Amino acid sequence: MPVLVFAQFTDDFSDGNFSSNPPWMGNTEKFQINEDFILQLNDSDAGDVKLFTASNKATNCEWRFWIKLAFSPSANNNARVYLIADDEDYLNSGNAYYLQFGESGSDDAMELFRQDAGESISICRGEEGIISSSFELGVKVIRDENGLWQICADENGGENYKFQAEGSDSKFTNSSYFGISCKYTSSNSSKFYFDNFYCGDIYIDEEPPQLLSINVLNDSSLNLVFDEVLEITSVENTNNYKLINENEHPVSAILDAESETEVKLIFNSHFISGETNSLSVENIRDISGNSMQKQEFDFMYFLAQPFDLLINEIMADPSPVVNLPEYEYLEIYNSLPFAVNLQDWVLQIGASEKTFENIEIDANGYLIVAKEEVAEEFSEYGRFYGFSSFSLPNGGQDLKLISREGDLIYGISYEGDWYNDEEKMYGGWSLEMINHNNICSAKENFTASNSLDGGTPGSQNSVNSHIIFYPAPIKLEMLDNNKIQIYFNQAMDSLSATDKSNYGLQGETSSAFTTYFSGFKPDKLILTFEDEFEKQKVYYLILKKGLQNCSGLEMHRDTSIAFGIAEISEPGDIVINEILFNPLGDGVDFVELYNNSFKIFDFSQLQLASVRNSPPNPPDTSYYDISTESEMFMPGTYMCLTSSPQMVKSQYYSSNPMGFIKMESFPSFSNEEGVALLINENNVLLDSLYYNEDMHFPLLNYVDG
Repeated sequence: MPVLVFAQFTDDFSDGNFSSNPPWMGNTEKFQINEDFILQLNDSDAGDVKLFTASNKATNCEWRFWIKLAFSPSANNNARVYLIADDEDYLNSGNAYYLQFGESGSDDAMELFRQDAGESISICRGEEGIISSSFELGVKVIRDENGLWQICADENGGENYKFQAEGSDSKFTNSSYFGISCKYTSSNSSKFYFDNFYCGDIYIDEEPPQLLSINVLNDSSLNLVFDEVLEITSVENTNNYKLINENEHPVSAILDAESETEVKLIFNSHFISGETNSLSVENIRDISGNSMQKQEFDFMYFLAQPFDLLINEIMADPSPVVNLPEYEYLEIYNSLPFAVNLQDWVLQIGASEKTFENIEIDANGYLIVAKEEVAEEFSEYGRFYGFSSFSLPNGGQDLKLISREGDLIYGISYEGDWYNDEEKMYGGWSLEMINHNNICSAKENFTASNSLDGGTPGSQNSVNSHIIFYPAPIKLEMLDNNKIQIYFNQAMDSLSATDKSNYGLQGETSSAFTTYFSGFKPDKLILTFEDEFEKQKVYYLILKKGLQNCSGLEMHRDTSIAFGIAEISEPGDIVINEILFNPLGDGVDFVELYNNSFKIFDFSQLQLASVRNSPPNPPDTSYYDISTESEMFMPGTYMCLTSSPQMVKSQYYSSNPMGFIKMESFPSFSNEEGVALLINENNVLLDSLYYNEDMHFPLLNYVDG
């Protein structure tokens, strides 16, 4: 068969074949061009195969190619690239020069051999261990007219070649073929890859290096990234760099020994956060001696402050689908007028910490965060970043966004009852932030999306509003006989919240106390008093208007909260005052209690039960804790117990919207008849109510609800 001989050739397999331009011969049935247009071994059994093409370049020549072995090479699993061969049967005979990739032992290196009538003689050997495990290399080999060989490689698979080895051999100066060979066991029969072959004249680099990017490491250090390997003397000359704003050269310039394309600069002065700086760079040379002319580059140092970036939207339960991809996601919003790079920032979901790599959020822009495998599904919605694993519990979780300096920039603990919509809380709808200026708010500043898609990833929230939520106490808990904990609806300012002048006990002489926050988020404050509180006495804690949230917004007015020491309840102290056992439509049952005493009780020590037969303790009685947390029941007050306060308040007017407790598990009451029971912590029956549907007003035609 006639063979076309090429003085030089290139092949990147972008034409999808290896049968033309140029034609390859050998064990062609054992190779394929894969979907990435890369030449790949395609076998199922063990073998020793080759593929070659015509080439007569042998001196004053440069060879370049990309190679990947997706396994640890060995004596039985290795590759060769034949740069020069005078016989198409180069595996068994003939004269050749080849690069070996793989050997026995653990110090595998690229090695150049001369093959002389079947005998291999080493010419030079590269860095030990560079290919001891699976690898991807860009390789360049040069042979000059005197037989001097030089091997260079890029360990990242690119074209920033670094010197590996050189040696001299001029015995063979003619060639007919260029080829590859693969020796493999069955387990590696499809794990050899080759691409971007070049054989031709030696490329003369006449282009100076280009600065690709400036990465700000901290307030006095920069990392410069160039497009090619640099010459160390010019790089580490500090006079070649100048901070224009300060007219200052760096105190040190250090070339990264691994990449040889990156330079770290350290300055005496400190950059100001958010201020644009200019750096001049000149006389930087590449390894070919090309020198960079003076150029100026702008950069900005940025030290993130709390709330600069916000978690703006949470899709924890995407099923059933409304009209978005059926995947969990978070959306991060950048409130700043300039882009922010999240390199080395951490997103913490519960105890799981996930570190961002190089990704920017535009000024006043959004970033969608989800599993990396769903990037394509979210591509139409905006900028996306994916982690290998990503999960948001439906019922709620702590979320934290932490800067590369380790500072907490934003934290929130979302819960499953934030949707404010009974239908949307069961899936398919995201939680959206209402107002970016309510940075201290949590639950009240989030609600279910109003978008017809179920959410607004990558764009302004559908519930966006300018409404302002004022800080306020929402609950007081007795921790001990002299210690109380106040729960606020927002994160509070530490100075005002721990200022004793903002608190007082109504009608009491001054009592010494201390204050401190509890938990990672400053929305719970503990007050410890010197004197113990008395039993059967109602106290009123006064919280002054001067209390501020984390952004400096004061409470709307002075507020008082009643509290006291809880006692053990007795029969008659608490009565079942009202029951809804046959709700309207998709409504829910409720039971209203009345504190018929002068005592204070704790709902965490009470249980509600339902029974179909007569008490006490029939076999079908089910008991449920009213509250898992301490909740005070003050004398002469009412409290509505239900599984959904939101639903009850939407169907019935209440003059006391705070007089509700959401029970995690609520008794099931028959629509016809039954008994409601109230039990204390000692299993004492406090009250019972027998009901049936005949007890309704007789003139009612419809008793539901």
